[in-house]
Amino acid sequence: MISTPLRYLWAALIALVLLLSGVVAISAAAEQPAGRYVFPVQPPDVARFAPEHHDYPATDIFAPVGTLFVAPTDGVVEFISREDAWNPQTDDPVMRGGLAVSMVGDDGVRYYGSHLSEVAAGLAVGMRVRAGQPLGRIGQSGNARGTPSHLHFGISHPTFPDDWLVRRGEVSPYPYLQAWLKGEMRTPELPYRSCAASGAMSAPNCEVFGYSVQGRPLEVYRFGNGPVKIALIGAIHGGYEWNSAALMHRLMAHLLANPTLVFTQTTLYVVPVLNPDGLARSGGPDGRFNGNMVDINRNWGCLWQARAEWKGRAVNPGAQPFSEPETQALRDFLLNGRFRVAVFYHSAGGMVTAGARCGGGDASRAFSHAIARVTGYMSMRFPQSDVTGEAADWFASQGIPAVAIELSTHTGLDWTQNLKALRAIQQVAIENAPNPSVPEAPTIPIPSLPYPLIWRWAEGL
Repeated sequence: MISTPLRYLWAALIALVLLLSGVVAISAAAEQPAGRYVFPVQPPDVARFAPEHHDYPATDIFAPVGTLFVAPTDGVVEFISREDAWNPQTDDPVMRGGLAVSMVGDDGVRYYGSHLSEVAAGLAVGMRVRAGQPLGRIGQSGNARGTPSHLHFGISHPTFPDDWLVRRGEVSPYPYLQAWLKGEMRTPELPYRSCAASGAMSAPNCEVFGYSVQGRPLEVYRFGNGPVKIALIGAIHGGYEWNSAALMHRLMAHLLANPTLVFTQTTLYVVPVLNPDGLARSGGPDGRFNGNMVDINRNWGCLWQARAEWKGRAVNPGAQPFSEPETQALRDFLLNGRFRVAVFYHSAGGMVTAGARCGGGDASRAFSHAIARVTGYMSMRFPQSDVTGEAADWFASQGIPAVAIELSTHTGLDWTQNLKALRAIQQVAIENAPNPSVPEAPTIPIPSLPYPLIWRWAEGL
């Protein structure tokens, strides 16, 4: 039996050991890197990749069929596609990845791998994974059929799980892949942070102003601090006009890198995707509609009709004006925020049209002409019967000059033209604000083309 003094001495020694162990453990934890990263293809010596990718940032990592695709860091599985539904006849961009997995790392970054031959057994959305854990095996699914087997690897900020447009890649993975091969723990730097992030990784310039029919967030990103508010809205027609959302994402990254493009008098509010349900559904015509299969650019309270059309096809305008949560949310956000102008981006037609048919036409037409002068887009009008319940028409009737810019194609961004337009947009907004501080530019009239030509050329509205 241990005597009382010895018991006290033994207890003190144990306490000292535990204390020192705790100090060592805390010190060791403090020295650990913020995140552990591994090369996403294992074994890495069978992989090859290049710094270039085609028309957006991503990396194709070539390796034999069956090579493991593993989690590049710790995180949670966000999205899984176990079906290869890509059809080369329709080439729907939503389906191009074939079998695929995406995860959101503890670093707040989304990692995406596609063209798999199989997804790891037992893997499920919401499952926690560790760096190096198998997610699937490399293959040739989706639009990689007939190409050398490879992993399409994309890095992006989290939005909603089936946001294929952002998920496919926002920043080049190449420098990070090189670093991870060397054992360097390098965390990807994103062009901007997401509303979906939380805590220290949350976006200070982002807010959710509503939700879609299917519960996806409607996000708006703010740039600048001036009193004159400007709304730039992409993808009101979802996946059918996905390049309008791509333009908004590129613009947001460019504004962060070049903040002086925002005038001191203005604040830009960018809504990259007003119809996330349509974007998630399809990159074809069915992607035009929201979760209720309503065309939300036929759901506004200007010339709304119970029967609506698009290119001669009957479309659902909703049960009544503003029946849809997306139109309600944008209406309330812009009216309550006292915005000065609004721009809706569509595709395709290579033109700019003014909201004018329920009032406010003079201001919107001047706005349209200002954009046409710097972009080379044609300034055009639509006949009374062709487009009903349209957003720009309704906002113009509320005293907010509004236009619709139709990009030239369904795939291009018209980047140079729309970067030029940004200055004209801000100029017009300032001129429409009380006590404008910027002199008005002279108006150069641009004639509108005859109505039949307009209807044949414009696809997006």
